[in-house]
Amino acid sequence: MRKLLSVISATTLVGTSTLTVVSCSSNKNYKEFKGWIDNKESFILYIGADNCPHCQDFEFVQKKYDKKFNDKINELNTSYNQKVVNQQGSENPDSLIAYGEKLNNDVNLRTFKTEEYQSKFTEKWTKNILNWMIDEVTEIYKKQYTIGDNMSDKLATKLAKAKVKKYFNLDATQGFPMFILVRNGKLVSWQSGFGSQSAGGWTETLLDDLFDPLITAMNNGEQEAEIIKKVDTGLNSGGGETGSGGETGSGGETKNKPKTKAKANTKTNPKVKSNNKAKSVNYSISDNLLIDYLTNTII
Repeated sequence: MRKLLSVISATTLVGTSTLTVVSCSSNKNYKEFKGWIDNKESFILYIGADNCPHCQDFEFVQKKYDKKFNDKINELNTSYNQKVVNQQGSENPDSLIAYGEKLNNDVNLRTFKTEEYQSKFTEKWTKNILNWMIDEVTEIYKKQYTIGDNMSDKLATKLAKAKVKKYFNLDATQGFPMFILVRNGKLVSWQSGFGSQSAGGWTETLLDDLFDPLITAMNNGEQEAEIIKKVDTGLNSGGGETGSGGETGSGGETKNKPKTKAKANTKTNPKVKSNNKAKSVNYSISDNLLIDYLTNTII
């Protein structure tokens, strides 16, 4: 395509640019994604880019250690299915992450990719997926606020969404590759990055680093509190909780397979379950004052 572009006229180049804009604004991927959500399907969505080195690293390791990869997917499914059986009769109908529900289908990996890493979360479909995540997390985050005389549902939603949007707008939160875990159409967890922090280098243990936090989240009855904690930690540290080897800059050199150990941008999420439930917050301030505060400081 590049060779073709080099020999065609400037007039045609203008038309090609327009077509590229149309292509970049395509919402096809999001419509497919939204169909999965509406069908209440379960999956891990991998979002990457063709010229993202750490995305290439993930695809290289996935292919080289395909048996290990399939084993980890199976572990995620079987461990959760067994938990559902063990907790039968104690379902939580108020869960915003479909915890305790029987899976409508086995979790599998699904892939959406953009050609250019520099286009991450600027294309229409990626923006819409990010907005969907923001809406999901907002509903979870606002549960820590006490709805009453001093806090309306509208204000709680506005306050929560302001913080959640700020978190998801952080460069580290938007790192590539991104992995989004969905259970029966509800967001369970997400993480960015892929790489090695171990002395073993590029081995199948990298798949443990990727999947173990997702498996923990899938089986955690207090995962909603963990999501709130994840947002707060990201905001307080000035960066999202990405996995190792996340691409958060302006892109990287394309390569066919990893030749060196990937440098970690942040520490891998601790594989520790939390029993800390979100604390309720009761504000003794008027809605108008809080809205004014949000407008001038957070939003």
